[in-house]
Amino acid sequence: MPTEERQVRPANKYHIDTDPATEGLSSISLIISDRRCYQCQQGEGFEEVIQKTPAELIEQINAHCATTSDYLLPDTPLKEAVFRLILASGNQPIDAEEVSKDLTERWAVSAYPRDVSPTVAQRLLDSSEAYNIAALPSEDMQ
Repeated sequence: MPTEERQVRPANKYHIDTDPATEGLSSISLIISDRRCYQCQQGEGFEEVIQKTPAELIEQINAHCATTSDYLLPDTPLKEAVFRLILASGNQPIDAEEVSKDLTERWAVSAYPRDVSPTVAQRLLDSSEAYNIAALPSEDMQ
């Protein structure tokens, strides 16, 4: 009996789409800006925020805000947690397995037990258009 070779399809990788053609640079900048820590938001008005690129804001979150104790609390809504996780990684492509593993590790000792399995993470990644989370084309997943 011949054995069939099963082709394993690589998992989709996701990132935050910061392309201004997608929704407008200033609106995604505002969404990202709101995820910065209290200290980083102080002293900046609307005009200053919209002049920053999403990449600048993501870098600030990655370098500083993500390390604060209240950046990704265990009671954070799951879609919000996925968004913050991607920001904290510097918008590096991530798949459902990685999201599940990271949130499980972060929230291991939590009073708020939640299902952050790869299946749940995949559903969240696939339905997070409001956060501009998008799957990368296959050729970009390297």
